[in-house]
Amino acid sequence: MNDVKKIIAGTQAELAKCSSVNEIKETLKKLSDHLQNENEIKYGCYCDLEEGQAPDDCVYKNRPFDCIYASDLVNGGKTKWDCKYWKVIGLHIGK
Repeated sequence: MNDVKKIIAGTQAELAKCSSVNEIKETLKKLSDHLQNENEIKYGCYCDLEEGQAPDDCVYKNRPFDCIYASDLVNGGKTKWDCKYWKVIGLHIGK
């Protein structure tokens, strides 16, 4: 369910940029397409990205010492889903 909320939040941001009814329709169509393929949605870590880099897999399970946020997750009994940098990738539904 959190996945869907992230998609909808992204769609709201894109809708705010729309300046015509056709752009709104196209954005909503893309939302519908993404929701139908929800199981194909990919996630990644948006920490420390430079221009042109793609998000990485989360290091939480394999190399938590590589991430300054992982220790807070481990000590707090949380998972990567609780990290504010673990986000949907490849889901640009705008223009």
